[in-house]
Amino acid sequence: MRSALARAFVLAGTLLLAAGCATTRPEWPPVSEAPTDVHIQGRWVWAELLADDVAVEKAFYQQVFGWRFETRGTGTSTYTVVRVDDTPIAGIIHYAKPVEAKRSARWLPLMSVPDAARAAEQFATSGGKVLVPPKRLPGRGEASVLADPEGGLFGG
Repeated sequence: MRSALARAFVLAGTLLLAAGCATTRPEWPPVSEAPTDVHIQGRWVWAELLADDVAVEKAFYQQVFGWRFETRGTGTSTYTVVRVDDTPIAGIIHYAKPVEAKRSARWLPLMSVPDAARAAEQFATSGGKVLVPPKRLPGRGEASVLADPEGGLFGG
């Protein structure tokens, strides 16, 4: 059985593969409708829900919060933008549940940083782990997946 950290590496790698590093990938839209070039260090700016059963997740969040969804692509190569009114607030990516996992859906928050490479370097020297080094994501700029000293995952 894989450790939690090993599963986190797989999850993080899957996210970035799905997000822009594979040949068949969902379209990742920009976090904001119009680019701002504004980076507020440490501000949560987006969240990705990785889910094995996207339809179940969409139905749940629509019922609870009234969220609307805009899905791009087909099959398991889809990306779903979550909207409140007309404002995009998050995304949903299909992530196949690992056989040994007790749950499959996971939220991955994304934090604003002015320089993803520098943030990853500072993170590593401060006791965190860089699970996926900074990669250029079409329409999003650079992003990496990090884990804090206790294993909390996020993108930055």
